Amino acid sequence: MKGNWLQNIHKTPLRGGGGGKLPLNEYLSSNTSNSSWCDNLFSRTIVNMVYQPIVDHVSRRAVGHEALIRPQVNGVPVRPDEWFREAFARRRSVDADVRVLKMAVTDMQLGHELSRLMLFVNILPTTIVDFDRSFLHVLEFLFRNGLCRPEQLVLELVEFIPFDYHLLTLAESLHNLRSFGIRIAIDDVGASGANLNALVQLQPDFVKLDRTLVQGVSKSRAKQDLLSCLAAYVDSTDSIIAEGVEDAADLAAVQAMGISLSQGYYWSPPLPFSSLPDWHRQTEGSDF
Repeated sequence: MKGNWLQNIHKTPLRGGGGGKLPLNEYLSSNTSNSSWCDNLFSRTIVNMVYQPIVDHVSRRAVGHEALIRPQVNGVPVRPDEWFREAFARRRSVDADVRVLKMAVTDMQLGHELSRLMLFVNILPTTIVDFDRSFLHVLEFLFRNGLCRPEQLVLELVEFIPFDYHLLTLAESLHNLRSFGIRIAIDDVGASGANLNALVQLQPDFVKLDRTLVQGVSKSRAKQDLLSCLAAYVDSTDSIIAEGVEDAADLAAVQAMGISLSQGYYWSPPLPFSSLPDWHRQTEGSDF
């Protein structure tokens, strides 16, 4: 059963999306507005997955990977945020979230030893608030068949689009997911007051600091003060992930604040799955 499921995943037509380097309105303007429009768009979409390591500063070893999509429409790269916005607008965002989750789990299954590390998968909060049955069934299938361990999976809440939801409702839905053993991360913390409020209300397992706060932090006292306050609030050095670390000076600065995890081009760009074993061997001396 497991083998057939893994073999068939990538044959399933993609039914969700966002946008990118090609403005989607250019594509949309050349298509009719009838109900078959969305299927036509996604039938011409190729989705590739790449993975960026999340590294522990002390051990200099990866503790997980963030799964990132790289969609193309008619061969032209499209930004994931715009592509997912369009999926949401066409009521296909749950399908998109399910598809990305399946693809990421499939890759990690092929990676054997890599599957013991955490897997961060982006998800729209609306999928969780609605607690869509199709998404729940996929999770149950993954766990029941040993394709993914609940403690390995970290659902990373992203806000590609503005949402109108009550944080207490979202917190209740997250409680249901956590009953599986799944962990939760909030992306881009510090980018807006809204996700600072979510940080207070949702009490995530991981806090991912927005790259605009991290890049150049070594030269900015204001950024240092803000990150220090966030680190003190979270009060757990292994629960904060500094995104967008690109040089040794910024890495040293976040380390000095007690932040022990980071991701960014200093460590590695997002890589295709096939390149991850070589990265681990060269960076860590790990034999994957």
